[in-house]
Parts: sequence; structure tokens; C-alpha cells
Amino acid sequence: MYSFKRMNIEHTKGRLLVTSDIHGHIEHLKAVLQKARFDGDDLLLIVGDMLDKGPKSLETLRYVMKLCAEGRALVTMGNVDYLRLTSIKYTIDNPENAQNFLDYINYMNEWKKSSVRIGAPTNLLAAVTAFIPVLYLCFTYDCWPETSLILSAWGLTALSFGAFYVVEPISYYAALGLSGTYLGFLSGNIGNMRVPCAALALDVTESESGTLQAEVVSTMAICGS
Repeated sequence: MYSFKRMNIEHTKGRLLVTSDIHGHIEHLKAVLQKARFDGDDLLLIVGDMLDKGPKSLETLRYVMKLCAEGRALVTMGNVDYLRLTSIKYTIDNPENAQNFLDYINYMNEWKKSSVRIGAPTNLLAAVTAFIPVLYLCFTYDCWPETSLILSAWGLTALSFGAFYVVEPISYYAALGLSGTYLGFLSGNIGNMRVPCAALALDVTESESGTLQAEVVSTMAICGS
């Protein structure tokens, strides 16, 4: 459907700045470029995924197209961009399906809002209630640890597992989706159980990552696991 070719970048003036995964957040892109002091001698390379998820995909696309027309930016296609182009082409080739496509976009937005509305407070509540057994034992047996000991234990835990707090949500998101990520962290045992089950379910159902179908499938797989 789409042709792909190797891109040879020849840029001798200024700097080559690289970014990706803007996802419709044009204000963040402009803030980053301003902080980097992006000027006329620099070249911006966007490595995919300009659209979707954020609130201003059209504004982002127009802004990046303007930069490209001025010779200040180059863009490669990401998986989300490919999915959206495929959806648009499907709608153009089949005009009778245009309403179905719009319904899908609206439902996708509502799904994400509901996932955040339910998932965020539920995970925060789980994190807080995890301390209940410890507090119960401390109150019951009056065995409160010293503050220095608590801080030392927390520091060792952060040094040992702190990187996973950032890496795991990012790396698992492609397979689990938004709701699946919330549910996976809530249920635990993500790497050994939840992600393999979700990945297998996506493979069996031939679901494309980044779609609503993939998110529903991965969420159901986690529930079943």
C-alpha cells in the first residue's frame, strides 16, 4: 500500500535534532524546540508517530508540514501514523464506512478517558492500601522502625528497582495498551505472566498494536490470566 525508501540525510549547517512520539501534543513539541533553541540552521528529524492520543493531531500535522516545506524538518512514518493512514485510505476507498470510522475514533477517545478515570485512582488506592498490613502490625505490636531505617530501605529499593518504574510502563505499553497497563500493574507479575498472555492473545487474534481491538484483547487476556 505504501512505499518505503532509505533516507540519506546531508546536513552540514547547524545541528541535527531528533525526536519522536509527539502524538498530537504540539504544545510540548514547540516547548522542546524552544528550549533547544531550534533555529533556521538546525534540522529536525521526527522518527514517527506524530498523530493520535493527544488533543491536537491536525494542528501538529500542519505545523510539521510547514517545517518540512521550509526544509527544516524530515519525518519518518511510525506505526500509529501508518494505522491512521490505513484507516483514512480505507474510508476514502469505501465512503459508506466513513461514519463507522468516525464512530471508532469517538469510541477510542471515550475508552481512553474511561481508562484513565478508573485506572489512575484505582492504582493509587492500591498503592496506599498496600501499607495497611504493615501499619496494622506496627500498631498492634508497637514495633515502629526508625525513620533512618525506613529511608535506608527505601533508598536501596529505589536503587535496585527505580529504573523499572520508568522502563516497564514504556516497554509494556505497546503490548498492553492503556487499560491493560493499569490492570497489569494492579495485578502484578507483569513480565512473567501478564505480558506473555497479552502478546499471545494479540498474536492469536491478529490484532494490530495501537488499535482499540488490541487494547480490548490484551485487557481480556490479563483478566483471564
